[in-house]
Amino acid sequence: MDKNHLRGIILKLQDYLSDNDRQRLHFFLGDSVPRQIRDDQTLSGTLKLMESLLDQDKINESDVTFLINAFDAIQCIDGVKLLNEHMKWMQSNPMHKSTQNLSPIVPSFIDQVIMDQEDKNSTQTCIIFIKAGQKFGGTSGDYFDDSFLPDFTCHHLSGITTYRNDDRMESYEFSYSSDDDNHNPIESQTHDNQNAIIKTQFEFDNDEKIERVEGQLINENIVFPNGTNITTSRITGLQFFSTKGRASPSYNGRLGETFTENFDGYTVGFVTGRSNHYINQLQFFWYRTENKC
Repeated sequence: MDKNHLRGIILKLQDYLSDNDRQRLHFFLGDSVPRQIRDDQTLSGTLKLMESLLDQDKINESDVTFLINAFDAIQCIDGVKLLNEHMKWMQSNPMHKSTQNLSPIVPSFIDQVIMDQEDKNSTQTCIIFIKAGQKFGGTSGDYFDDSFLPDFTCHHLSGITTYRNDDRMESYEFSYSSDDDNHNPIESQTHDNQNAIIKTQFEFDNDEKIERVEGQLINENIVFPNGTNITTSRITGLQFFSTKGRASPSYNGRLGETFTENFDGYTVGFVTGRSNHYINQLQFFWYRTENKC
């Protein structure tokens, strides 16, 4: 999925807002955004307002209900219609429908996903039990969800490619394999957009899956030219451990808080998160080990 899709929707929304609409929208949102942004009721100010909502995770590619309610309150019907169409478009993806509500729920929640897959002779039912892991990191950056990759069905995380400088991890992409050996691995987009000079790639074998994840994250203060001071999180390290006892290289940059995640009877299915200039957040979705597709 194009992570800029929601930003494109936000730009289209500006065509539906009159000057009076902007004033009503900024007033309605109240303390949801900083006063300095709320008082700037120009086009630039409204875009900053939307950016603030994204940073706070009040809206994201999966859920724009907060914004729908706001546009409904100011009676911008065309905006409500556009946002509802975006929600319907997001929900049309079978994998997304099964996972979009898992993120805010306690990780012990288990959802059952049933997907019909067509083969040459018959319809095969694939049953996947999914557990949503913890969100590691903050809410800055653009949301991504690797389960939206083209042809992604019963694929699972099987490899990682990192792009980094000497002192820190910068960018990375994930690869996904299918239990069916006839399918080639699927490569994700490169998450993050920093320049990097060192590329490292690692793939697990077909008969092993990832059962544990370890990583590093740091919190740092950023001061913008307008004087705004925010604290943001950044992932600086990542390592995977397989069901065969193997480990990927430890891709560590600046050391910070260590996080670890594993669930008995589950292996990693796919990754979601947030990234912009840096990798701000990661969340892993886990498949029960007896899943068969």
